[in-house]
Amino acid sequence: METLPKNLAELDTCHSLFLREIGEPRQNSLRLLVEEAFVLPHEVTIKFGNSEISGGHPVEPTEDSRLFEITWHNYVAYNVAN
Repeated sequence: METLPKNLAELDTCHSLFLREIGEPRQNSLRLLVEEAFVLPHEVTIKFGNSEISGGHPVEPTEDSRLFEITWHNYVAYNVAN
């Protein structure tokens, strides 16, 4: 069984990830900058139309979050959807 590279194994330990940046540094390459995010302890209430949803916890990066750069140097295909 093949083991994951150290950085990829670290990435796999993150609870949540936010995409901070996406770019193509040169033709047929892709660079992602992803940031670790945590469930914050404070509760929030979200208003949606005439309803409110309470008891939620935001998931956000903090000052303790790790940043990971993932780069594909060769041709890569990807799709971005809203």
